[in-house]
Amino acid sequence: MKPVSEGRLASALEKVRQRSATNQPAQTPKEIVIKVDRELRRLRLSDITYLEAYGNYVKVWQGDTMLLASSTLKKLLAELPAQAFTQIHKSFVVRNNAVIGKDSGSVLLNNQVRLKVGKSF
Repeated sequence: MKPVSEGRLASALEKVRQRSATNQPAQTPKEIVIKVDRELRRLRLSDITYLEAYGNYVKVWQGDTMLLASSTLKKLLAELPAQAFTQIHKSFVVRNNAVIGKDSGSVLLNNQVRLKVGKSF
């Protein structure tokens, strides 16, 4: 290991402290903007129950209401906070707080919808 002077070490540590103090933690988004019927809609993440893949579209379920978004599930999943949403099947992403029960092959959501869990998820 190469010797380092105390002055250089102190300077480097001070730079690290300054950078970490100025870096604000990333805020978790509370809303998402999706394209529905050629217009942009803003949805609160807390209103989304689950997402369902539908070809090159995504069915966004808010309780019993469905919006058809012009996006793929993969693209939409990349915009969602990972700590709030989980992909449980190649076709389904659920909001973690919406899950009220689960068994070996499915999850039960707070709107009484039961979704299948994929083998690799």
